[in-house]
Amino acid sequence: MWLERASRRWPPPRPGHLLDHEDLPPLVRNAKDQEVACVITNIDRENQRISLSMRQLTPDPWTNEIPKKLKKGIILDGKVTKNTNFGVIIDVLEGLEGLLHVSEMEGAGNSLAVGQAVKVKVLNVDFEQHKIGLSRKGVPQT
Repeated sequence: MWLERASRRWPPPRPGHLLDHEDLPPLVRNAKDQEVACVITNIDRENQRISLSMRQLTPDPWTNEIPKKLKKGIILDGKVTKNTNFGVIIDVLEGLEGLLHVSEMEGAGNSLAVGQAVKVKVLNVDFEQHKIGLSRKGVPQT
């Protein structure tokens, strides 16, 4: 049985991916027939599939951990993970990504490359929508 990638941990990866053997937690990956705690999230009788979630058994970091780490105005070191026509996606905290909108890319234009390290300021954090707005305006890039 496979756990959907988005249902195994926080922060969830992009929707629609399935777990590969290497992506399974070591506890699951290394032991055949081992019991794991999970929640049944869906039963698809037509396709004979059961969807499970390990993530739903852990606290949502957007309610506890992330508000402590992300405050409006703080400067973070990040890494570019994706370029889009409306901005750049930046990994700012252990797999947690925010949007650096084109209007907030002072002097950089769209010249940021995937993998490039950048310093960004947190403009806003929407804890309900799980969104982070970032800016480079006024942030020294040393």
